[in-house]
Amino acid sequence: MVYVSTACLKGKTWFEKDFYKVLETYVKAGIKDIELGSCHGYFSDLKKLFKMQKDNGLNFIVHTFFPPLKDQLWVNIASQNQKVLKASLGVATNAMDLCRKIDAPLYTIHPGYTVEFKGEDDLVKNSDEVPYSKAFSTFLESIQKLADKASTQGLKLGVETQYNKMGYMLLSRAEEFEELFSKVTNKNLGILFDTGHVYSNGANIGVDVPDFINRVKEKVIAFHLHDPNKSGNFEDNHQKIKSLDFFKDFDKGFFKDKFLTLEVTKLNINEILQQKKFLDQLE
Repeated sequence: MVYVSTACLKGKTWFEKDFYKVLETYVKAGIKDIELGSCHGYFSDLKKLFKMQKDNGLNFIVHTFFPPLKDQLWVNIASQNQKVLKASLGVATNAMDLCRKIDAPLYTIHPGYTVEFKGEDDLVKNSDEVPYSKAFSTFLESIQKLADKASTQGLKLGVETQYNKMGYMLLSRAEEFEELFSKVTNKNLGILFDTGHVYSNGANIGVDVPDFINRVKEKVIAFHLHDPNKSGNFEDNHQKIKSLDFFKDFDKGFFKDKFLTLEVTKLNINEILQQKKFLDQLE
């Protein structure tokens, strides 16, 4: 099935910040398979979420920053700042506990950075860069803890491929994933392949995309689907996918047993339904 991220619906500028407005719009449109995304304003009461799921037969998966945080934090499970690291692991464990309550089979997370970031929709560097080896080592320790917890809950855990034009992001290259899976061997751990991130990395930092896919594909369990190509410029801009030719680097039938999530942004509900219907052909 193709899930729809709650980040797809356009708000006043970019994302619709009112989570329940998104959920109500999706329910009214007949969308039942939903990724609880990372872009909403803070709210504390999840009772309405549980009721809407029960009343409408909704299926959920969960991505990094859901439930929304009261205090701003760019989750960084590779952080050398112990306060940030502890808070980031808390965000992830809280989200996995929510997955158990709503029967969500998948939680996906960003692998972290060699700097700290601030900002809401745009990343702004907020610290000096730490050595890559230290950040990666901390990431490995963190993801082992999270994979172990997810395993006890019968939950799949996906680590996202990151867009790395800024140079501070972990896990944008195949060798990083190869090292990850040589060290963390939990069967429930896999890759969230973000199409926009990977193909932008191909254009901007020289990643050989077909080689990348060939080296990591056995570990891919989920996709974020959007097109990075806008007028020949490849950026992480979450554009509409215009043709299934975009997926030519994958074998036919590869998508049938994967979690597929539409993550095109700034769409109205009719555009969301059109994109979902189009991507349903991948299954």
